[in-house]
Amino acid sequence: MICKNCGGNMEGDGYQTIFHCENVDISQNRPEPDSNPIYCSKTDWLNIEDCLPGNHQKVLVYADWSDEKHVTWDSHGYKWIDDEGITYHCHMFTHWKPQP
Repeated sequence: MICKNCGGNMEGDGYQTIFHCENVDISQNRPEPDSNPIYCSKTDWLNIEDCLPGNHQKVLVYADWSDEKHVTWDSHGYKWIDDEGITYHCHMFTHWKPQP
């Protein structure tokens, strides 16, 4: 699992240790292991509710149910297309950022 804010690794197992971004120190505040994941405050990921990439722009996308994926945005079809040609509805992902 990848942090939706910074792209870092999520640590923990959700049973004994809460899922949390590797850039968050949970030693001071020990939340219950089954609490919601804790993400860092870095914000280089853009929320799709706020803006979308340019047409045919290659980006990384993120969703809570998936690791990040490399996709191309199709603004005419309002969908994401991965390198294998599989399409995803716009709102299947929550965040995006330009490819490095």
